[in-house]
Amino acid sequence: MSQSEFVDNFEILNGPDLKVVFTGPKFSDDGWLESYMFTIAGNGIEASIRVDNPPYGHSPYVLFEQMNNEWSGWKEPKGWGAMEGEYNLRATYEPRGHILLSAEIVNLSGSWSTIASIDIEAGELESLARRAKAFFGC
Repeated sequence: MSQSEFVDNFEILNGPDLKVVFTGPKFSDDGWLESYMFTIAGNGIEASIRVDNPPYGHSPYVLFEQMNNEWSGWKEPKGWGAMEGEYNLRATYEPRGHILLSAEIVNLSGSWSTIASIDIEAGELESLARRAKAFFGC
């Protein structure tokens, strides 16, 4: 995927007061997404962290694609974590077709963390996976 095919942000909203945002992509000369910003914002609190995106391992897109492929439900929570441990995503399938997506930014010194939980309807999973693919270039 070339740099021109990427989108510059990917938001997951939980009403007007809470959002998780992937933005600020930085590309290498060969078009690889090298880094991006990850932000949790809402109710007067905002935490952001720059995340390196090495060419090995898996991007968060994998989690969104797994959720979309299993839109009718799963038993065990699904998760994804950044290689350096600076942020984590966890998806739990709830009754009646809802997914609880927890996003956590962790201060690597261990002195604080920020966690947000976003309610997603199963019908939104295809759109989330498509937008994640456009941002992460998978």
